[in-house]
Amino acid sequence: MNKVRSIYTKNKKFVHSSIISMICTGIRFIIYFFILWITKGRYIFANLISYVISFTILFFANQKLFDSKPAHKKDEAKQLSLFITYRIFGFFIDSALLALFIEKFKFSDVPARVFSSLLTFIYNYFTNKIYVFKYRNPSVANGDTMYESSRFYKTIKFLFKWLFMLWYNPTIIGKENIPKEGSIIIAGNHKSMLDPCLVVISTRRVVHFLAKDKYYDKKIVGDFFKFMQCIKVNTKNKDGKALENAISVLNQNGVIGIFPEGTRNKTNELLQPFKFGAVKMASETSSYIVPFAITGDYKFRSKNLKIEFEKPYKIKKDNLEEENNKLYQKVEKILKKEGK
Repeated sequence: MNKVRSIYTKNKKFVHSSIISMICTGIRFIIYFFILWITKGRYIFANLISYVISFTILFFANQKLFDSKPAHKKDEAKQLSLFITYRIFGFFIDSALLALFIEKFKFSDVPARVFSSLLTFIYNYFTNKIYVFKYRNPSVANGDTMYESSRFYKTIKFLFKWLFMLWYNPTIIGKENIPKEGSIIIAGNHKSMLDPCLVVISTRRVVHFLAKDKYYDKKIVGDFFKFMQCIKVNTKNKDGKALENAISVLNQNGVIGIFPEGTRNKTNELLQPFKFGAVKMASETSSYIVPFAITGDYKFRSKNLKIEFEKPYKIKKDNLEEENNKLYQKVEKILKKEGK
């Protein structure tokens, strides 16, 4: 029973979405036969009206389920058109699967309909989640609209992790120091564009990294950053929105990844001066800070690539400058120990 409850908890939205779809299918048939009765056999009209009503209910129910009502009517209209388009494709997929199971695999009618419906439910759920109802309210990750992408994030991470491990052969030390729950800030040095990847594969938790707005200029790259739960930093206006969004994540017991140096260290210095973002967020949210340091080279089957995490600690709120220096020293200590 506990195992069933656990499976339900992990897939709650999929279950609810499937139940909504089945209820709306039932509503469509009831409406269809009712209109057929009162119009004395006008089945085309009955079919059209039943589809319009059931689709409208289904659309708004899913919008509510995914907490995905856009602020502007234009975006909602686009959302509806996408919903209808993917649903039409869903009908074709369902019909093709039904024919495949009956003709090719010689299933009887009922099992064929069950399997084709299940696969279509899965298709509908993921198209709804990733493409149709991608707007999230309120925004947590990027200051504008947010994609709820933890499933996408985990899928990409699962596939990428093993490729990354096989190619770069990194050593991960102290990953047990990353708390499994609660709000934390993972902060360390920045030497390469691949540093966030190394941090991400070191923990099972979803890490929200702060990313410069220039990476959002190209739609494909920008969408990928959104799906990977990055927080957009406006480097031109510096309006503080990124800090607000990061604090919002921490207030929901999330994880923030940050490089206090602010940019990649391309100098000969061990570390560049730290900005106050990490300790400021920790101060305002009472979050733990987990310092880390990355050493070595990103080369094929590297012999020296290593990331090490220190034990988490909480800062004293009365002196941020002192706490910022403390964080700097903790990261510096690891780098010196590794003889960087």
